Amino acid sequence: MPRWNLVRTSWGLGPGTRLVSFEIAPDEDAVNLYVPSRLRRSPITGVRDALSGYQDGLCAYCNTRFTDIGTSRVAVDHVLPFVLMSRGWRDGDPHQVWNFVLACNACNSAKRDRPPAAARMPWLEQRGEYLIASHRPLRETLISQIGPDGANRHKTLARRHTAATETIPPWIPPISRVSR
Repeated sequence: MPRWNLVRTSWGLGPGTRLVSFEIAPDEDAVNLYVPSRLRRSPITGVRDALSGYQDGLCAYCNTRFTDIGTSRVAVDHVLPFVLMSRGWRDGDPHQVWNFVLACNACNSAKRDRPPAAARMPWLEQRGEYLIASHRPLRETLISQIGPDGANRHKTLARRHTAATETIPPWIPPISRVSR
């Protein structure tokens, strides 16, 4: 950090702002130092296999069957987009398992940073209820993230979806190619 030492030494000498100026050109590491941790995305592709089992290997939006789970053609998607965090979102962390689904590349690309239309939310709620009732490993995590009972979970998901769609216009998923 020789440049930083030069700046620090200059300040220590007190030559005044007319004699010393500096410019910051942050690199990726420097930007990460100043971005609050709750606004940073961390990799989530490691949950692909688990989500595939819970989704029967189907896209959450169009029901297309995946034949290539481990590739970039299958995305782990935030149902309520992570971009909400940078827009003042305060209702739960969208970077948690309750909000993760697998999506085909076409749906993930079309959806971008938008929440799905309300018609898709019952599926997310049903998936959560199924996982909680099955006593699978995600049970306690989902209960802590969206509520202790079905009525509270329903209210939580409805409230979060409403808040998300008031902030960002929703995306309408394609008509399902396969019925669930």
